[in-house]
Amino acid sequence: MRKSIRTAAAAIGGIFCAALVFLVTLFIAHKSLPASDLDRVYFDVFYDVPLEAPKGQLIAFGDSIAFRAPWPLLFPFRSIENLGIIGESTQMMLRRVPQVKAAHPEETVIIAGINDIRQGRSLDTWMGDYSKILNTFADVSKRVVVVSVLPTQTRSYRNTIESANSRIRRLCGTLPNCKFVDGYAALSVQGYLPDENTKDGLHLSLLGYWRLRSVLIAQGQL
Repeated sequence: MRKSIRTAAAAIGGIFCAALVFLVTLFIAHKSLPASDLDRVYFDVFYDVPLEAPKGQLIAFGDSIAFRAPWPLLFPFRSIENLGIIGESTQMMLRRVPQVKAAHPEETVIIAGINDIRQGRSLDTWMGDYSKILNTFADVSKRVVVVSVLPTQTRSYRNTIESANSRIRRLCGTLPNCKFVDGYAALSVQGYLPDENTKDGLHLSLLGYWRLRSVLIAQGQL
């Protein structure tokens, strides 16, 4: 009996120490790193291992739009692994593709592209990266749901976003297990993101996410 108690106490102590190290690491990183680097520390340290993929798991992969989404509120009965990272371009996302390959999820949702546009990368260049990501996910997931690049309030992005979305739609159409979700059309008013759908002209408000949820269900069949 005493041996069992000691074993249990040791296990609890181990969990407590691991949690303490986790919190201290995040606190130090928070004090010394910008938000985007903090995200990378978190995901590199705690997600840089093959993911277990239980039946029915969905991976949300992408940039800050994916990262900030309140997935448990949007789809409370789904098992969703959030692999969004703030500030990442498709070029940066390529290094994380092996995580998804190792997981073999049932479904993968991709939300990406706006940071490539903000960084001024050529459309041909980053669409090449996007194509590599999408084709890999289509091979390892039963279904891939591709969300269009969403609208913003920056007028100079509009034409590039629309051109990118046309190409992403065509790319998705070449894959039998890919669904294209036109979040751009669902959230924009005359090509721009209205105030009610955004918190800062780029990222979505809760209402914006709720409207995105509706189109994910209608077009992506989530």
